[in-house]
Amino acid sequence: MKQGASPPEGIRWWLSNYWLQALLTAAVIAAATAAGAVALAVPVPARIPAFALCAAPVYRGEVGLACFLIFYVVIQAIGLAVSGRGFVRFGPRGVEPGRVLGKPRAGWPDDER
Repeated sequence: MKQGASPPEGIRWWLSNYWLQALLTAAVIAAATAAGAVALAVPVPARIPAFALCAAPVYRGEVGLACFLIFYVVIQAIGLAVSGRGFVRFGPRGVEPGRVLGKPRAGWPDDER
């Protein structure tokens, strides 16, 4: 925002400037809901593995968390792709996002977050 300009007001302004963030937030909430549904629906085996501490709630929680992480990585990849970015480096310190296209698309801010 330029100095001296009045602050923008209204939901219309917010959606016009932050539609992607709103969409991705809704997608993360939907992913958490779907992961919870999968965790509740998964059948617990008769012999629960030791990595689940031999407890059915821990087993279901781990299944739900694994599903959520898969959904979350896909959502992040889509969000980066829309802005011309992607995962550029995979290594022991994690995944690093960066610009994939040589120049940004028209209408997209050229930020290097």
